[in-house]
Amino acid sequence: MDNEDHAQGTIERAVISHISKLGGTIRNKAALGALVKIIPTVGEALHHALTAGDDALKDEKIQLQLDLLCCLVEKIDASITEMLEKSESLGAGFVEINGQITVRGDNVANVTGLEIGLGRSASINPGTVINVEATNAKSVTGVKI
Repeated sequence: MDNEDHAQGTIERAVISHISKLGGTIRNKAALGALVKIIPTVGEALHHALTAGDDALKDEKIQLQLDLLCCLVEKIDASITEMLEKSESLGAGFVEINGQITVRGDNVANVTGLEIGLGRSASINPGTVINVEATNAKSVTGVKI
């Protein structure tokens, strides 16, 4: 495990612990992991505070950053949960997309790598790769939503 993965794990554990102490829970931990990766400045500051000892964590600025990050994570978690419930109630189950999708078309009208139709809910996980290649095609679409 490299330092970046360790830092992300430390931050994720701190956020989950903090939210738990406030009586909340995080159901969508993948969203938390993605959030920590896309907010490196906050993440780096929190990791430094969390690994520097208890005194650094008591610092007002660090506590404020942790509180704001936890609030954001809870809102994202609630939104994902709401989306899942709505898609299930409409009979359009949620689809989770990950891994590598490779589509190749030769001498065809249209080539589409991924299409998410009307009324469907989907989540494309971090790290998902969609490759679309075509020869003699009218149109090539990587992702169509």
